[in-house]
Amino acid sequence: ETQDCAYGQWAPWSPCSLSCGGGARQRRREKLREARGAGLQCSEGQEEEGPCNEQGCPVDCLWHPWQPWLGCSATCGGGRQSRVREPEREAENDGAPCAQEAATEQRPCETRPCPVDCEWSPWSPWGDCSRECAGGRQAKTRHVQTLARYNGSQCTGDAEEERECNAQVCDTDCRWGLWSNYTECNATCGGGWHEARRRPDVEQSGRGSPCIGESVDWKRCNTHPCPVDCVWADWGDWAQCSTSCGGGSAVRRRSVEGHANAGG
Repeated sequence: ETQDCAYGQWAPWSPCSLSCGGGARQRRREKLREARGAGLQCSEGQEEEGPCNEQGCPVDCLWHPWQPWLGCSATCGGGRQSRVREPEREAENDGAPCAQEAATEQRPCETRPCPVDCEWSPWSPWGDCSRECAGGRQAKTRHVQTLARYNGSQCTGDAEEERECNAQVCDTDCRWGLWSNYTECNATCGGGWHEARRRPDVEQSGRGSPCIGESVDWKRCNTHPCPVDCVWADWGDWAQCSTSCGGGSAVRRRSVEGHANAGG
C-alpha cells in the first residue's frame, strides 16, 4: 500500500521574541501519517521559524549635556539666567521627540536687593523775607523722601538753605526826636541867647522825606536891663585952707557922673 506523508494545519505563530527591530516566531504542525511504500516522504519539518516585528524600534530623542549658564539679566533685585542644549540624536520610529521647550532652562539669579540711594524731595518755594527792605533773610526747605537702604548712598547737603533778600534801602521818612532843654543864657541881663537842640530819631533813607525844620532853636533870654551903679566923677582940687595956722579945714568936691539905674 502506497501512502504519502501527510501534515496537519500549522498552529498559530508563537509570540514574537522582540517587539521591534526584527524578532523570531515559531509554529508547529502535527504529522498525521508516515509515508508508506512508494509514497512521498515527509521532507518538510514539523516546526517553522519566521521573522517578525521587523519594523525599527522607537528611538527617543537624546540631548547633549547642558551648556554653561548665561549671564544674569540683572545685577541685583532678581533677574533670570538661562542655559541651552542641543539634540544629540533626533527621535526615530515614533520615539519621544526633543520638545523645543526642553531645549532651554531658566532659573532666578542675583536675588539680593538692589542698593537704594537716599533721595531728597524737591526744594520748597522760598519763604517770606524777614524784612521788607534793608536786607532780610528767607529760607527754603526739603526733606528726605527716600531713605538709603541696602548700602545705598546717603543724602548729602542740608535740609534748609537761606539767602539774603530785600537788600534795597528802605524808603524811610526822617523823624525828629524831642527837643533838648535850653542851655543856660549867655548873659545874666541886658538880653542874651540860649539854645535847644534836637536830633532825628529816624534818619531819612531811600525815597523817604527829609526832616523839615532846624536842628537848633535860639531864643532871647534875660532881656531885663542890667543894674547900673552910681558913678562918681573924679574929685576936684582942694579948696584953700580956712586958716593959715592953728588947724583949719579945706574942701574938695566931686559930681555924679552916672546915676544908679535898674536896681543899681
